[in-house]
Amino acid sequence: MRAIVAITAILACTSCGCRRPAQAVAERAAPAPPERAAETAPVSAAQTAALERIGAAGGSATLDGSGLAVEIDLASERVFANEQSVLAVLEFPRLNKLRLAVSSVSAETLARLAALENLEELLLQDAPLADESLAALLQKMPQLRRLTLRRMSRVTDAGLEAVAGCGRLEVLALIEMNQLSGAGLERIARIERLRSLDLRNCGRLASGDLARLAAMARLAELKLGGPVIDDGVLVALAGLPRLESLAIEEAEVTSACLDRLAEVEGVPARLRSLALARCFDVTDETLQAIGKFPNLETLATNNILLSGAFLEALSESDGNVPPLKTLVLANGFLADETVAHLPRLFPGLVRLDLRGNLGITDKSLEVFKQLPDLKQLQLEGTAVGRERTCRVRSQAGA
Repeated sequence: MRAIVAITAILACTSCGCRRPAQAVAERAAPAPPERAAETAPVSAAQTAALERIGAAGGSATLDGSGLAVEIDLASERVFANEQSVLAVLEFPRLNKLRLAVSSVSAETLARLAALENLEELLLQDAPLADESLAALLQKMPQLRRLTLRRMSRVTDAGLEAVAGCGRLEVLALIEMNQLSGAGLERIARIERLRSLDLRNCGRLASGDLARLAAMARLAELKLGGPVIDDGVLVALAGLPRLESLAIEEAEVTSACLDRLAEVEGVPARLRSLALARCFDVTDETLQAIGKFPNLETLATNNILLSGAFLEALSESDGNVPPLKTLVLANGFLADETVAHLPRLFPGLVRLDLRGNLGITDKSLEVFKQLPDLKQLQLEGTAVGRERTCRVRSQAGA
């Protein structure tokens, strides 16, 4: 709950014109328990200097109660991670979470990250590591639970053998990894604890390769993207017995894709989260089918050609409407007239994101006030005035 409140405050502040300090690098995590506080040593001069180097690169750190970094992010926008900032990370051997975008850092320097044996979450983007180097690194991280590899062009199917050897791994993202094929998927299918898998835009994967994922019965969350994803692939993988969350991006699915999903046994009752981005055959008519998913709590679209007519159609029909708590309809063509249906359709909304819809104006502000549980409201890129948006957020408790 504390993290949600913090995120909400940041969203409200940045949208309404507030400014954060230019060098607000470190954030405090919860204090260490009393029994552990005595074990923690004071922050050394070297660690203080390391935090300064991380901040100078545009990175950020989350500190524990003793002032030591437990999370470091060097992968966000406007970050330039160099050799010095990556070496600075090594000053914090108890680090739990690390995010690195490091195209200009040598493989030899990255190999030294093997000293971070307590890591539970790791993201590597554009890292110049080959299969053997990746394997040597992962073998030294026995606590790893979440791993993201993005645009690592030297990693092939053989490199996924080491990934499959991460015995505690629960969440795996392989994004834009264009050297991977079906043989690599066979390896990751052996990860017993894996519950979340992201395979967006891995260019060599064919539909037959993706069919191998059907053996991963533990998967609860699946993210797929690229032209190889069509209705047939979607239907085949949606049948995974524990799948609750599905995200599709830049896919060749048709306007009938949700109707076809609803026909798969067990899927309508199981699905709780659905996200669609840049799928250009998806229309307002497609989204009228969300009423067939009675437990859907999150619906997110981004860069989908929507006017919001599906909201009007749902409002006028006698069909079922899912109990949405989160609704994202970003970068579409919605207007005040369609937004007006939201309170009646989804009175339990907690988060609403309508960014990038220029047809939404100040007229919709009264509509948002009719959503009693609303905590997060994002209207950047609409025609709603900033000052009035802040006032509505304040009244909504955001």
